[in-house]
Amino acid sequence: MLPEISIIIPVFNVEAYLPMCIESVLSQTFKKLEVILVNDGSTDASGKICDNYAKKDERIRVFHKKNEGQSIARNIGLEASKGKYILYLDSDDCYTDPKCMHKLYDMMEKDKYDFILFGSVMGRSIEHAVNRYGNYDLEIIKNNNGNKIFSYMVRENKQLACVWNKIIRKEFLQNNQIILQENIIGEDIEWSIEIFQHAEKIGAINEIFHFYRQNNSTSLTSINSKEKTKGLYSIILKCINKYGENGNTEFGRGVLSFMAFEYAILLHNIAYYKNMDEFREMKQADCVFRYALDKKTKAVATIYKIFGFQKTIQLMRLLRKIK
Repeated sequence: MLPEISIIIPVFNVEAYLPMCIESVLSQTFKKLEVILVNDGSTDASGKICDNYAKKDERIRVFHKKNEGQSIARNIGLEASKGKYILYLDSDDCYTDPKCMHKLYDMMEKDKYDFILFGSVMGRSIEHAVNRYGNYDLEIIKNNNGNKIFSYMVRENKQLACVWNKIIRKEFLQNNQIILQENIIGEDIEWSIEIFQHAEKIGAINEIFHFYRQNNSTSLTSINSKEKTKGLYSIILKCINKYGENGNTEFGRGVLSFMAFEYAILLHNIAYYKNMDEFREMKQADCVFRYALDKKTKAVATIYKIFGFQKTIQLMRLLRKIK
C-alpha cells in the first residue's frame, strides 16, 4: 500500500537529537506515511541510527550520500517520495502533536489545498520553548490566493521563509516545478516565494505541531555567519532583479517588502564584523527599504534613512553590546 504522506528528513551529525525526531513521526496516530531519511555524509553515529530505525519499521527508507547540503538532500527525498503530501522536517526538530498528521491529512483531503500552514515553537529544548509562531488570520487566508496571503505574511512578520511549517501537495510542487535551489545559502527564501506565487488555495491551522531547535551547532543550518551573510545578499539582489520590474503589482511589492525584512537581517549580520570593507558593496540593495511593510523593518528603514549604511551598522553593533 502506497503511503499518503511522505516526511523528508535530511540528516547530518545529529546523533543526540535524531531519535527524538524520528520517534515523533513514528508515534503519529496516522499510519499511512513514510519516513525518508537522507544521511548527508554524517561523520557521527547518525547514519547507523537511521539504519537501525529502518530495520525496525518498514515505513522508513534511508539514503546515504556524501555531504552536499540540505537542499540536495531534500530534493533527493522529494524525488524518492511516494506520498500524495509532503512534509520537510529537520533532523534536530520534532513534531509536538501525535495527531497532527491526521489533522493535516483530513484538511488536505477535504478542501484540496495546495499547502497548509501550521504553528511552531522554538527554543533550546522542547521543555523550554519560548518563541511561538503561527496565529494566522484564518479569514484572510481562507478568502485570498497566494499573492495576497504572501503580502499579509510579510506585513504581519509571520514565519515565512521556512519549509518545515507546511504540508504540501506533491502534485502542486511537480506541476510548478518547484524544488529547493541547490548549492546556495538561504534556499528556503526563494522556495517560499515560489510556492506562494503559484498557490491558488492555501489553508492554515492555529495549532502548534512543530518544535524548532535553536542554537544547535551541529545543525545543517548552522553555518559560517559570513558565508550566510553573503548568500543572503545574493538572494536579495536576485529578487530585486527578478521582481523589481513588478514592484507595481501586489505580489511584486510583497516580495520586495520581504526583501526589505531580509535586508534588515543582513545589516544585523554585518554588525558582527569590525571590518566592513568587504560588505560595502551590499549598500546597493538598500532600495528595498522603500517597500518595508512590518513595524520592525520600517523602524530600521527610518534609522537607515537618517544615518546611512555605515552608521546604521555601527548603531546595531552598539545596541548589541548594551544588551
